[in-house]
Amino acid sequence: MGIILFLWEYFTWHYGTALSELLTLFETYLKFIYHFFSLPLMIRTWVSPLFRRSEENPADVTDIEALAMALVGNLILRIVGFILRTFVLVVGVIVELCVTVFFMVLFAAWILLPLIIMLLIAYAAELLW
Repeated sequence: MGIILFLWEYFTWHYGTALSELLTLFETYLKFIYHFFSLPLMIRTWVSPLFRRSEENPADVTDIEALAMALVGNLILRIVGFILRTFVLVVGVIVELCVTVFFMVLFAAWILLPLIIMLLIAYAAELLW
């Protein structure tokens, strides 16, 4: 009777409590990565200048050279900011996908683990006899 109670409690824990905690852990990891890479902020500021720096427009609007320098400087800062933010976004999405695949494999393994253990025990018993 004791072994039956033990097995009942184990399977209740394995497929109940532990499985829900595994899903909570998955959700926590996804939230961490989402906030670590600041994905919404990166999307909102995708084409903003790097480090919010920009060249000031010259006071004299007739100075074509100063206007061109400000335009080129701002354009370069925006392009560099776009490239860096794109890189961070791509890395963040790749990490999210890797964590998702890892947890899918872990979830499947967790579901099948008791069956695998029983099959291994049966195989070992067959080898011994």
